[in-house]
Amino acid sequence: ILADYSLKDGETGLDAIAAIRRAHGPIPAAIASADRTPDVRKRCEAGGVPFMSKPIETLALLDLISAAPPQVA
Repeated sequence: ILADYSLKDGETGLDAIAAIRRAHGPIPAAIASADRTPDVRKRCEAGGVPFMSKPIETLALLDLISAAPPQVA
C-alpha cells in the first residue's frame, strides 16, 4: 500500500492502512505526503509505516518496494 497521509474528512493514510491490515493481515505499506512536519513523520514512525516525501523519487520508491517482504497468497 502506498497511501497519501491526508485523506478526506480528516482521515489519514495511517487510518486506511490500519483498517486494511485489520482485514487482511500485515500488508507492507508506506505513507507519501507533501507534509514534511515532524508530527506527521512521528505518527508514521509510531505506526511502523515508512514515510516518503512528495514528490517521490523513482529510485526511492523502487528501493521501498524491493525491501518489502514477499507476500504469500
